[in-house]
Amino acid sequence: MARVVYDPSVPPAYQRVLNRFGEPVGIKEGRKRMSSLVTAAEAGTITLIAPDRRRGGWAAFVPLSEVADPLGRAPVWSMAAARPKLGDLVAAASDWWAPVAQILARYNKPVAALISAVLLEDRPDVGERLDAVELLRNGATITLDFDPGETGSINEHGDVYVEPYPATFSAVVRDHAGAEIASGGGDSITEALLRLRRVSPSAPNADEPPF
Repeated sequence: MARVVYDPSVPPAYQRVLNRFGEPVGIKEGRKRMSSLVTAAEAGTITLIAPDRRRGGWAAFVPLSEVADPLGRAPVWSMAAARPKLGDLVAAASDWWAPVAQILARYNKPVAALISAVLLEDRPDVGERLDAVELLRNGATITLDFDPGETGSINEHGDVYVEPYPATFSAVVRDHAGAEIASGGGDSITEALLRLRRVSPSAPNADEPPF
């Protein structure tokens, strides 16, 4: 994993994406450069955008392949309609509790999207991403699992004795021999598949060759 250079002026949630994708553009600059940013996203280049780099609410221009939300449920905006409302679109995409992808269309055809920047933190780079369909075609199997999470519990004194955690989906990829070769997890099946990473091979035991 690449070393993260810490910037104290940036919220902790965005340290890794800042290192990976560079400085965010502001809303005003985003409006001016919107056509080129969408074109770049369509070609696979991710650009961060933030109303204020010192605060939360960062989003990212991304290719449609990065959208985990079903496209039929996400709002679609023409370029002309999106430009003056870009600040609102960034706010909706980056909402901390319920982010909603904002689809950007050119000539009525969806070509790119705005999504919450924090969603990119644990996703592999596009060049390192494993294609689930290709894995299946090559004889692998993918097992999906769901953990309903935990609402948490407190005792009669008000002390937390069961920590809450959110519901998650997980995906495990195994080769034709049953060995685990990749895994991923997220708050949806699509997110889990977008986060598929190869599992590092286990180190050999010290009493077995090679020593």
